[in-house]
Amino acid sequence: MGKGNAKKTGRTKLIVSEVILAVLAAAAILCGIFYDSFVSYMRKGTDPCTLTDSDAGKTFTFKCTDNILAKDCDSILYYEGEESSLAFYVKVPVSCVPDFKYMCSYNSGTYKGTLRVADESIRAFQYETMCEYYEDVAGKIEDFEFTDVEKEMLWNEIPQYYIELESLDLPASQAHGITAFVIGIILALVVIIRLISALTKVSAVKMSIITAAVVVVLIAIAGIIALDKVKTVMSIKKEADGLYTMTCYEDLKIDELLEADIGSIEDFYKWIADAQFYGIQLSYDEESFGCASFVCSNAEGDTLMGRNFDYDETDELVIYNKPKNGYASYSFADLTVLDVSRYKTSPDSLEGRLYMLAAPYACVDGVNEAGLAASILELRNGETHEDNGKKDMLIYCAIRIILDKCATVDEAVSLLEKHDIHTDIDVSYHLNIADKSGRSVVVEWLDGEMSVLELSAVTNSVLTPGAHFDEGEPDDRLAVLNNKLEQNAGMLTEDEARDLLKEVSQTRWTEWSCVYNLNDFSVTVYLDMDYSKGYTFGGLK
Repeated sequence: MGKGNAKKTGRTKLIVSEVILAVLAAAAILCGIFYDSFVSYMRKGTDPCTLTDSDAGKTFTFKCTDNILAKDCDSILYYEGEESSLAFYVKVPVSCVPDFKYMCSYNSGTYKGTLRVADESIRAFQYETMCEYYEDVAGKIEDFEFTDVEKEMLWNEIPQYYIELESLDLPASQAHGITAFVIGIILALVVIIRLISALTKVSAVKMSIITAAVVVVLIAIAGIIALDKVKTVMSIKKEADGLYTMTCYEDLKIDELLEADIGSIEDFYKWIADAQFYGIQLSYDEESFGCASFVCSNAEGDTLMGRNFDYDETDELVIYNKPKNGYASYSFADLTVLDVSRYKTSPDSLEGRLYMLAAPYACVDGVNEAGLAASILELRNGETHEDNGKKDMLIYCAIRIILDKCATVDEAVSLLEKHDIHTDIDVSYHLNIADKSGRSVVVEWLDGEMSVLELSAVTNSVLTPGAHFDEGEPDDRLAVLNNKLEQNAGMLTEDEARDLLKEVSQTRWTEWSCVYNLNDFSVTVYLDMDYSKGYTFGGLK
């Protein structure tokens, strides 16, 4: 009778402990799956929509939905409240967020600060910043105008209050959700092992050893299969704030990409997911960008390409790639396109570094060991969709393909001619391609036809003579480039090329400037318009 009671008590304890572990496992798994929604709910704060002067001095906590880029660690913030949408000026102490540089449109988070009454100088700052923003948007988006009438009306919409920020809680990395999910799976395995042990009379210790052995074997097999990916992720290094390097060890399957007949962004990212991520879909944030590019020679006879990349605040990745059947190259990728940034998925997190595996397909400029360099620049004159019965190619993968497969301008042009080019968003692009012989061309696609121009400088307006000439975003940068090249007979030192990039840089927008040496297979990059410090990669001399 005593033994029967002991067995019954043992079974009861087992059942209770199993139920507790199962509940904990389910909770952890659900937390992992719904982590973002849970965090968003927990961060709900005080609604500051209905305000009077008597509220000045009070502390509010709220979640922003959008904001406008501004200078000097200050921002215009949009808060979507229960009653209406309000715009606040946010004063950001540097001590609040030590590495805080810009508030960007993707920088949603939970803000806590003291409400203040805005004086005329603060309201004027808001007004000027918002005008600058809308004028820039009007230049980028077709059919959007910011007229003088709207400019006058905007002043009346400037709020009477601002937030003096005390703290900013940025969204936590999704890695926390992944961690919770993994813990839940481990707990679930413990529950299963204990149940099997009870049913089979095999000790839990033996079952654990067997399970651990199976898991180790599976991990080893997965490691062998994904060895190149692991080596690539392990190669990622942070060279400076916002600058990372990566050596690509995996086969990018460029020949398969050329045959894939891809004409849309969705198909492009689906192909990457299937080819490199075992079908797991990637998130991305493809937007338009401005740029400048030029080609010159130095006194030693080397060909140089100068390049500015103008975009919202972003982090950069320098990629070294040496394909088995292609040319080694150095190229640059904008990590924000892959939703990797200090405000979203951190580039320092494991998740962010896994996303970087897709970066070689999203490079925007680069040079290869054969002495060929290429860069992509925006044209704001509508989408490009060729339909000449050739295989489709999305323009975003053109730089990667050209660097891997082509040694000369002629080879690059020939490769592009064999495909129908597509952009799939409301803008088009043109390419600047040069080789170490000194030849430089600009390639454009207009009205279903490809145009190849023998030119040494390009910005963001159409250069092909005819009906579309100067469409896009014409400004004085192109004239500055051409005048400098003409005055110096196309000859510049690398320092002079850097200085020319500085001259045509765009305040707040130039994220990196780089000088490529096509003969030396090297590149020197300058970050965020700091031309006093360059980072050099490659070099044969």
